[in-house]
Amino acid sequence: MDSKALDKIKKCLRLAKSSNANEAAAALRQAQKLMAIHGVTSEDVALSDVETHTAKTGAGKTPPAYVTMLGNMVASAFGAEKVYQQVYDGERWALNVEFYGVNGAAEVAGYAFEVLGRQLKRDRSAFLATQNKRLKRATKVRRGDLYA
Repeated sequence: MDSKALDKIKKCLRLAKSSNANEAAAALRQAQKLMAIHGVTSEDVALSDVETHTAKTGAGKTPPAYVTMLGNMVASAFGAEKVYQQVYDGERWALNVEFYGVNGAAEVAGYAFEVLGRQLKRDRSAFLATQNKRLKRATKVRRGDLYA
């Protein structure tokens, strides 16, 4: 679909909400005509506003609970939806989070997830450094996850 034609259709649909009845009717007719010419439905126009942003988690195939909780919190805070993707790059598995949203919500949620994820990992590592060195690895991991 040509982005210029899609932009023109969107402008006409926005103008169709005008308070001037004649102007709104003309804009709606023009939008319907353009949609018929290009074979576009109103659902296609609405879906064109949806954006995505992929953020790397730095986790393996199965992420720790605090990474998924952070993704859930960020997505709900910015009005976006999220999908976790397991990606194999030829050597190892990695987990990405793909945020979906309109009006820039996906981009902002992805950025917030990356920044908060870095801070969370830094603070978790600092907390683990304060733990007794004689603890078992499993105990340290469990305590670190609870802290995060």
